Amino acid sequence: MLAPSDGMLRALGANYRVVESGGGSVCGRAARLVEALRHDGKVAARYWIDSASGIPLRREVLDGQGRIVRGEAFVEVTIATSRPLAHVSSGGRLSSEAVAALRSRGWTFPAILPGGLELANAAESGGYLKLGYSDGVSVVSVFIQRGNLDEERLAGWRSQRRDGHTIWIRDSAGLEMIWASGGHVYTVFADAPADVAAAAVLGLPHEADPGFWDRFARGADRVLSWVNPFA
Repeated sequence: MLAPSDGMLRALGANYRVVESGGGSVCGRAARLVEALRHDGKVAARYWIDSASGIPLRREVLDGQGRIVRGEAFVEVTIATSRPLAHVSSGGRLSSEAVAALRSRGWTFPAILPGGLELANAAESGGYLKLGYSDGVSVVSVFIQRGNLDEERLAGWRSQRRDGHTIWIRDSAGLEMIWASGGHVYTVFADAPADVAAAAVLGLPHEADPGFWDRFARGADRVLSWVNPFA
């Protein structure tokens, strides 16, 4: 929340209409309310920006039904006024050369996931690949490791089986998922609404019966039925 990358800011402007919607107060400090609007005009996220420093003090992320699904806020903050804040570039879109280099070493991954989630960063370390996707509001982190999934060690995870394919989920909202496909293990952590996380998972490699993902993706209600145990 405090330091979005340049890539996230660019994606935010590309995927949403960003407008100032008034003022407010957070931790007793005057703040500007900024909203990110979807193409249908519905609010996707709200940000309270400190009027004096420009620091984000509070954030809310809403799903397509207008329900708040994620939120963070400072409860106490002290901002020194003696040192002005300066923007520090944290990288824009990942270059095509960097993507090609990773793929030449045998890694397979999409540049864009459903819902406008663009590949913002990638790093290879310790035998696994970490990918970061964002649409400017939501962030989906994907970890890929070569090998097989040891399901006996997944304490605290529950399995969801659909048409012969198993995905393991750890939290009730379905924002932590793990599965195996094509000699690789995929782990997903999503700071996103459940429907965004589900769509992102659909865009990643899976081994299943022919036509499984076509059938699986026919309706959003069916997608949500396995990421939300209360649906």
